[in-house]
Amino acid sequence: MTSYADRVRGCLVYGAVGDAIGAQVELLGWPQIQERFGPKGVVGLAPDSPFTDDTQMTLFTVEGLIRHSTRGRPLGSGALAATVRNAYLRWWWTQTGQTLTRPASSLDGWLAHDRRLHVRRGPGKTCLSALASGAFGSVEEPINNSKGCGAVMRAAPVGLYARNPERLRETYRAGCAIGALTHGHPDGWGPAGALACMTALLTHDAPILDAARTTLELVSGNTAALLGRAVSLAASRTVTRESVEKELGGGWTGDEALAIAVACAGAFDDPKEAILAAANHSGDSDSTGAICGNLIGALHGFGENGAGVLPCEWLDALRDRDLVRQVAEDFVFDLTENPWNDFTGDEVPRWWRLRYPGS
Repeated sequence: MTSYADRVRGCLVYGAVGDAIGAQVELLGWPQIQERFGPKGVVGLAPDSPFTDDTQMTLFTVEGLIRHSTRGRPLGSGALAATVRNAYLRWWWTQTGQTLTRPASSLDGWLAHDRRLHVRRGPGKTCLSALASGAFGSVEEPINNSKGCGAVMRAAPVGLYARNPERLRETYRAGCAIGALTHGHPDGWGPAGALACMTALLTHDAPILDAARTTLELVSGNTAALLGRAVSLAASRTVTRESVEKELGGGWTGDEALAIAVACAGAFDDPKEAILAAANHSGDSDSTGAICGNLIGALHGFGENGAGVLPCEWLDALRDRDLVRQVAEDFVFDLTENPWNDFTGDEVPRWWRLRYPGS
């Protein structure tokens, strides 16, 4: 049986792999992809391939969640979105060198000081502008009207943090709240909540399409329409590049990106083929590849010793894979081994508080 720890590792590591695979073809039309990679499109990962802003922000989502638990705060705490927003502001600093008016102490912890995260990997304009505004976006008070995929691409760790699939509505609200920090349209933050729910269900061995059907009971609007269409495509095994682009779009918006990832993850028995399908289209291929990787990793897991369901050469080709794995191991420790989750303040050892201060 796949352990919860391996599912956490898998969600993060395979998300980064899918991100890097899709990044190779992002912004290219299908004829260009075929010209560059051959008739089947991209079929693997070139050596030393970097992940993009999708994985960068996912890692900072994890940082915010760990900091939240450092203070012993539960999933439903109102401080969750605020703590994750602080993490995103640290990511924003890595990309811009700016800190708004916040004190230098806001740059504490270790993650933002890893220089590898200071490289700009196509940061989304909506995320940058929302954070630069200094406003606190929420579902109730939208920060803008964006439905871009920049909210859903970073939301999977919320489902890992939730753990309990019986608290699905609470998980959905948490994912939506974190998505709404930067994206104000319901089809921007709604898919973030949906991905959090699916991730939580997958870590308890729910099949991909069953997890999607359960999540459909919580979502609405175009997010529900496209997710339902994705389930139908996957169930009928009619997922092709043509059907994805015709029925689900290009993945530029949150509802489209989630739908494409779910359709591909649910249609193929081979996880490798699922991620390649999620990446091989004329759209936002890195985001759809990343989300598909999140789903596959949460379901199948990735062992501490490197055992998994994707080709070893893909992981070996991922640049800065040690950084992703370090964040994953810290998250595993926090979720499965950390004896201080119910403590507060100085009861948490200093070495852990230096890595993950509680704010």
